[in-house]
This record gives sequence, C-alpha cells and structure tokens, in this order.
Amino acid sequence: MFKLRIFDAYEKFLFNIWGPQVRSMGQRLNHLGLTIQGPLASDDRMVPSLRNKSFQAHRPSLNNTDFIAPNSAIIGQVKIGEHSSVWYGSTLRGDKNAINVGRNTVIQDLVSLVPRGGATQVGDHVYVGPNSVLESCTVESNAFIGMGSSLREGVKVESYGVIAAGSVVPENTTIPSYQIWAGNPARYLRDLTNEEKEVLDEFQYEMQSLAKVHAEETEKPFRQVIDEIDNREEQEIMDAEEIALGRMRELGFPTEAQDEDYAEQRMFYKERDMPEEQYWKKHYDPYEQDVFNFPDSFKIYGENFKKYDDIKKFFDENPDANMKILDRTEKKVPEDQTPWTRRL
Repeated sequence: MFKLRIFDAYEKFLFNIWGPQVRSMGQRLNHLGLTIQGPLASDDRMVPSLRNKSFQAHRPSLNNTDFIAPNSAIIGQVKIGEHSSVWYGSTLRGDKNAINVGRNTVIQDLVSLVPRGGATQVGDHVYVGPNSVLESCTVESNAFIGMGSSLREGVKVESYGVIAAGSVVPENTTIPSYQIWAGNPARYLRDLTNEEKEVLDEFQYEMQSLAKVHAEETEKPFRQVIDEIDNREEQEIMDAEEIALGRMRELGFPTEAQDEDYAEQRMFYKERDMPEEQYWKKHYDPYEQDVFNFPDSFKIYGENFKKYDDIKKFFDENPDANMKILDRTEKKVPEDQTPWTRRL
C-alpha cells in the first residue's frame, strides 16, 4: 500500500509539475532560437488533431468506426455507430447539442453537422453527400442526401427519402419515404423506383468498402510509408526482367541456377538414361513410396501411415525377403503396328 502511494505521488509529480516545466522550457528555447535566426526563422507548428476532441466533459464516441479522416473535426457530444465513416474535412460539432449517427452510415467530404436548436439524428445506412449541411434535423435509416444539400432546423427525412443534389429543404419540412425532392426550396419531384433503390444500396455498399481502404492507407506508420516510397522508386529504375524475377521469388518459384538444377532433377529425373543401381542410389525420391526398399526416411516423408505399417509388418515377418529388381529399360513393342484408326 505504501509503495502504491509513493508511485501515485511520483506519477502526479511527472504529470503536473515536471512535464509542464520541461514543455515550458522547450517553448522558451524555441522562441530564443527564432529570435536568434531573425528574418530566416520559420515558426512551423503542428496542429493537433480534432478527430476526437472533448468539450465541457463531453467526449465523442467513435467505437468500431470504419474510417475517420485525419483532417475531420469531431467535437463534443457526438456518437457514431459501428462501421460508419466520416470523410475528409467534415465537421461534426456537438458543442451545443448532441449528434447521433447510426451504423453503416457514410458522411462524405466537407459535410457540416451543426445542431443549433436541437439534436441531430442520422439513422443507419444513410449516405450524406459532399458539401452538405445538416442542422437540427432527423434523417431516418436508408435515406440519401445528395451533394451540396442543406437541411434546415426541424427537417425530417423518412426512410428511403431522397434529397437531390443542391437542394435546400426549408424548416420543419417532412420528406416522405420513397420520394425524391429537389430544388430551392425543395419540392416533391417524383417517387423512387425499385431500380433506383437498388442502385443507391449498391452505391452505399461501395462507399463503405472504399472507406476501409482509406482507413488502411491513412493509418500506416511513418516507417511503412517511407519504405513504400523507396520500393516504388526502386521499381521505377528496375527493368521488366528484374521485376518479374522479384515477383517469382515472392511466389516461391526457382530463380537461381542451383534452384533450377534441383527442380529439373526433381521433376525430370525419370527420363534420364542411367544404370538401375545408380538410378536408385542417386535419385531416390523420398516422396515416392517404394515398396521394394524400406529406408529410415520413409516414415518421415510418407503420408500414408497405414501403408507404412503394412510394409513394416511384411518385412518384420519376412526378414529374408529380397528386393525385386524391375527391368525399367525393357519396352514391349505391340504386335499390331497398324494405326489405331484402322483397328476399328
């Protein structure tokens, strides 16, 4: 117990006293260096990420999301469901009211979700196009918001409702299911067809898959990015033959001279003319189960253990059994030499 108290005191000292003092000292040294450099100074600063910024004890919930763009801003009371994605430059400001985004929802580039009078609710499988603005509104599941659209306060888009690109939906407007609205102000255009519904579902799925690709690329460590750049530069100066050989090595194909000799010996040794004794002595294949010999390596390489047990039992019961030598050079010539087409 006493050791834990000492460790807690040491941790508080590091976090609250020593750490801030070291940072302050570093800032003063940086300012002194800039002053010494004069007009040649470059005051570059690293902007902290706003992807998960707390505000007044409210922290965003981003559990199991597929992709959150590095330059997106998610602040305050924001909750995003599983497998959803927030793309580049989008802003979700939960500083005044809450923002709830469902599962498998795609919020595209430069989208602004800024609830003012009340919470913003976005359901499951929703697509919000680029440059759209959603205020305190409700978007139910499977809805489609076209690019550049604006949804004012109190707007409700029901399931499979479609807002055409560039539309402005006035306050307290309800978009019924399976209807397409367009214009400024937005008005009813026509009903959604079954073919269009399937196309929108496929497009939603494609964007979800693409979000995973972007997440994999943007989450690569710095060292991996540098290595990939070096590999691309190296491949640019390589000729086609070197690239092909490198690819063959990755796939496990023989590329060196000794590998090719081994492969040739392994695959085509049966076609070589050689005396019977030298043939079995030099070119015994452990993968070829030879019932006339019983080497020690048979069990190591053999996969048919039942046959192994049967052969071992035979040699144990017949210790004086001799090897039967097959005449592999003798070829039987058929008596009928006529072409097979005339034998019918």
